[in-house]
Formats: sequence, C-alpha cells, structure tokens
Amino acid sequence: MTWQPLILPAVFACLWVTVPGILAISGWRSDWVSKVLFAPLVSVGIIVLTAIGAQSIGIKWGPLPVLLTTVVLCAISWTPWLIRHYRGGRRGRGHHSHRADMVSRRRAVPANADANAKLTLSRIGHALTCMPAMLVVAVLGYWVLMLRHVRNFLQTPYAFGQQYDNVFHLNAIRGIVETGRASSLTLQEHIQPVSTSHFYPGAWHDIASLTLASVQSMQVAIGTNATIIAALLIVWPASIIALLKVSLPRDLWKYAILPGGVALAAFPAFPFHFLDFGVLYPNFLGYCLAPSLVALFMMVVRGPLRRNLSWPFIVVSAVAGSAGTALAHPTAALVVMLFCSAFVLLELLRALVTRQWSSVAFRAVMALALCSATVAAWARLRPSGSSADTWAPDLTVTQAIGTTIIHHPIYGVTQWAVGFLVLTGLWAAVRRSIYPLIAFWGISAALYVVAASFTRGPLRTALVGVWYSDPERLYGLLGLTTVPLAIAGLGYLASLAGTLVYRLRGRVRYSHLVAALASALVALGTVFATQATPAMDAKIDGMERFYSVTSTSNTVNTQEMLFIEALPRYLPEDAVVWTDSWHGEGLIYAFTGINVTGRHMGSYGSDPSSIYVRDHLNEIDTNPEVCEALRDVGTPYVVHFEGHNVNSAGVQHPGLTHLQKTKGLTVVYRRGNAFLYRVDDCGFSPGSTRLPSAQ
Repeated sequence: MTWQPLILPAVFACLWVTVPGILAISGWRSDWVSKVLFAPLVSVGIIVLTAIGAQSIGIKWGPLPVLLTTVVLCAISWTPWLIRHYRGGRRGRGHHSHRADMVSRRRAVPANADANAKLTLSRIGHALTCMPAMLVVAVLGYWVLMLRHVRNFLQTPYAFGQQYDNVFHLNAIRGIVETGRASSLTLQEHIQPVSTSHFYPGAWHDIASLTLASVQSMQVAIGTNATIIAALLIVWPASIIALLKVSLPRDLWKYAILPGGVALAAFPAFPFHFLDFGVLYPNFLGYCLAPSLVALFMMVVRGPLRRNLSWPFIVVSAVAGSAGTALAHPTAALVVMLFCSAFVLLELLRALVTRQWSSVAFRAVMALALCSATVAAWARLRPSGSSADTWAPDLTVTQAIGTTIIHHPIYGVTQWAVGFLVLTGLWAAVRRSIYPLIAFWGISAALYVVAASFTRGPLRTALVGVWYSDPERLYGLLGLTTVPLAIAGLGYLASLAGTLVYRLRGRVRYSHLVAALASALVALGTVFATQATPAMDAKIDGMERFYSVTSTSNTVNTQEMLFIEALPRYLPEDAVVWTDSWHGEGLIYAFTGINVTGRHMGSYGSDPSSIYVRDHLNEIDTNPEVCEALRDVGTPYVVHFEGHNVNSAGVQHPGLTHLQKTKGLTVVYRRGNAFLYRVDDCGFSPGSTRLPSAQ
C-alpha cells in the first residue's frame, strides 16, 4: 500500500499547527526556542477562534480566514518594533562594540598549530553536542519511532477507527467541509440539527477539515489520519519539551534530551490509548496541548522576564492557548487549572519556607484566585444529570494503586518497563526536588484510583464526574503525567553515568562529549526496553485491529464498506436515507456525502418519528403509523446493516428484524449483510432511483 495519498495532507496538517503560531508571536520578544515550542499551542487557538469568528460574520471556513487572522496577528506583533525602529530606537553603539569584541575574541587563532587543531575539534564537538543540536537529534529520532508506530497501526492511508465515537467525528468533519461552518459553538448541528445545544469542542475537527480544504479532498479518513500525524509529530513533543524545559534543572535537562525523545513514544497509556479507545480524538489533542499551557503558567509564576520572554508574548500565547486547549476538550482545560493550582500552592509553600516575603503575597493571591476558579469550574463544567456517573469502577483499590505504577497489562503482557520508568522518575524527582512533576503525576494517579476503584456515590462523582467517572479517560491522563516524570528519571540515570565518566576525565580528551555520550547510551537502552517489545507490539497490533476493515470489524465490515462505496449509484443525488447508526450506517454520510437521518448513535433522542421507525419498521404492512412516521422523516429509503452493532453486541432493535419478509419494502441493493430498501407505498413518489445491473 502506497502512502502517497497521506503525505501531502500530513504536511499541511503539520504546517497548520505550526506556522500560524510562529508568525503570530514572531514579533514579540522571546528566544527562538520558546517561539517554536509554544507555536502549536498558539496555532490551535488561532484555528478554533478563527472558526468561531469566521462563522459569526458569514465567512466560509477554509485556509483563507486562518491566513488573514495570522497576518493580522503577525503585523500586530511587529508593530512596536517598527515604531521603535522608525523613531530611532535602535540599540546603541556600545552594544555593537561589545558584540564585535566577542566576535574578535572568538576568531583569535592560537599561535601553536596543535592548539589550533584542538580548538577546532573542541568547537566541532561543542556544536555537535550543544543542547539545540541534541534537541534536533531527539526530535528526529522520536519522529522515526512514532512514524513507525503510525505506519504499523494504520496500515493504509484510508484507515479509520472502528469505535463508537468515530461515527460522530468523521461525520462532523464531513459536515464542516461541506457547509463551511466550523464553529465549536454550533458543531453539533452537523450531527443533531434539532438538538437543544449545538456546542461541541471542535479543535480536532477544525484542523482535520482545514487540512482537507487545503488539499481539495473529501476523504475524511485522510484528514483524520493527517491530523493524528500532526498531533503526534508536532503538538505532543513541543508541548512536553516546553514543560520539561521549565521544570528540569539545567544540568539535568541536557542529559534528559536524547532519552526523552525515546520516552515520548514509549508509553501505550499516552499518546496511544486515546487513539484506539473511544476514539477520543478531542481528549487526545487537548491533553497534547495541556503541558505547554501549564509550562507557560509556571514561567509566569517564576518570572518570565528572567527567561527573556516579554509580557505580550505570554499574554498572546496564554489567551490563544487557553482557547485552543478548552475547545480541544474542556477536561483538558480543567486539568490545566488543577495542575496550575497545585503548582502555585507548591511555589507559595516554597516562598514561605525560604522566607521570600516579597513573593508570598503575590503567590497567595494567585493561589486563592486560581483554586477558587478551579473548584467552581469543576462543579459546573461536567455532564448533566446521571451522565457524570456513567461508568462503574472496575478494580479494587489495591489493583488501582498497582496500575498507577505498572499500568494495565496489554492483552496479558505486563508493562514491566513502564513500572521501572515510573519508579525511576519518582526517585529522580525526589532526589532533585522536581516536585511539580511529582504533584502532577500524583494528582492523576489519585484521580485514576478514585475512578477505577471507589464505589459509586457523591464523592466519586464530585471528583471524577467531569470524565463521566470513566477509568479509561483517567488512565490516559495518568499516561500523560507519567511521560515527563519518566524523562526526568532517564535524565537522572544519564547524569549518573556522566558523573562516572567524569571520574575518568584524565583519559577523556573532550569532556564536553560526556553528557551527549551518556544520554545517548541511556536513550539506546530505552529504545530496546520500550519499542519492539511484547507490550508495545501487543498495543500496536491491537490498534491495527481497531483501524482495519475486515469481515468481522465492529463498525463497518468489508461487505458494508463495499456497499457504502457503491451506494451513490443506487440513489437520487438529493436522496435522504433513514439509518440506524448503531450498526455503522451513519458513516454513509462521512464517506459518500449522502444525507442520512442518523449521523451518530443516540441522535434520534429528539425525533419521535425516527424512533418510531426504528421500533416498528417491520410492521409497515399492517401498521399505518409506520408510513406516517416515514413521511415525517421525509424519505422512502432505508439502509440497514444486519449483525452485531458498534459495540460488537448482537442486539437488534425489534422493529428492524425480518425486514426482508415485509411487502412494503423492496430491496434495491444488497451486499452481504447490508441492505438498501425502498418504501413502495406510503404515498411517496417513485423518484429517480437508478437500478444498475446486479453485482
């Protein structure tokens, strides 16, 4: 299978989550590393806010409004510099004289030829082992590992997740591309037009639809897979690197870079879990963004000016990043608020212990405000009614605590490497006083234990109801916080190895290579311990099964996929088809554009006519109310997939059994267990159905 159809969309998706952010903050004072690391956070915020703004003023969604917004923000960021430049606000000559002196000293050539050669080699060694160079190597290595995983679980550019929520996601992307309406405030109109609330966090769908519009394609699976690649290759590593850059001591950070690139692709719990459970793409994107937003807050508390960041840079990044994270998924924003509250409390405690009275008042006020806002948001931003307690606990307390260390077995394979990395990270964080990472991991572990093992009740619902009390969603969050903790542990191991080598310094000609050598050895060991291992192979193989169209796949099987691809030839161009989306029929709209009545499971909740058809269609010969319901729905066409439903259950609605025995329904087209019926009576006009030769 050639991957060519996915290459260009993936490139565009990566550009969309990078370029707008870089340009928007390019003019504000900051180091270039910060601009690169926070660019995805800002880019996603620009995209979702532009989608809302463009729809509100009647502009069709696509590349143009995002480009216009980016240009405006870029011009604003450079305006202060232009004003200073034309007012003669350039730096004085003293600065340039100092720079010239530095350059002249660097260019000084020793008189001794041997010394000159050693100096040249030393400079080359420094260039190859400096932190920017190692960062590039780590990112490239991570890309190789991650693209290998992506290739193995997708297998084809047109693969799509065979899970419950993907019916919604694929149809929403198709709806955005067709209508040009991408606002998160009205996203559900593409799925449930008569719903009382149309809000749904649309960052994921906006990026996927923007990618499709950029390449003039309607292949929603291609757009989704391109967005997966962009999130994995750009958003996730940039976000974690931003958090680690702020959290780790500088001497430990240089040792953690190379093994960190491996660890980013080493934990099945994150980022892989949300790609095959659910599938929860919005949660996945939101959690990818969360670490960078937390890092931004940490810099604010610790003092941004000392890190060469201007307040406009921080404000723009925070506003855009907060919007992007919240509209990727609200639970990600709640996680950010929770982690930031924990961090500011730690900083307040540290200020009190060290008697830094000048910062105590500021941090106390910030802690009070942030904690109050977090509690208020926790109580309000949650599913309504009993939905907050949808899932029951599935482990004992002891099992749940053990899972926080070793994580879930994967098809019976224990993740011993994960347990080692978690314990190493905790040990290193305690030894080096990296308490924020311990706090973040501890919060996620505690929430997971509550969801997985506490009995149902008000306390459990209050703490984890924002995730529907779902242990799987909290397991993904646990994986997210495990990654930076493990990277700190790997960096500490590398630093110990470097210390050992330093003791042999008399036999080491270029001591600055020690850090790179030690961290490279630890990174290599991490590759062997976490990549082509039974646990990782089992995870990727399981994901491949969920992304494959087979004779037994649970949403759309092979015969049903062939049926969907051929369906436009059997229907009028403006046909509307009644479907029961529990068996995958809702994906007809995503893959063909044919309008179906049910674009997601449970989308009939406010349509009594569709519900009546679902429960009584096989009574069409004797029950005139069925015809009345079909006329209310407005279609003489019915598609039904027999067999197990999306959840691999054999449950059939009573009104959808034995449809072939009815006289009022004619089979227009059949492929395996997939049927297209036409209602011959009920007062519908014959229409323009085309009947090609049977296949």
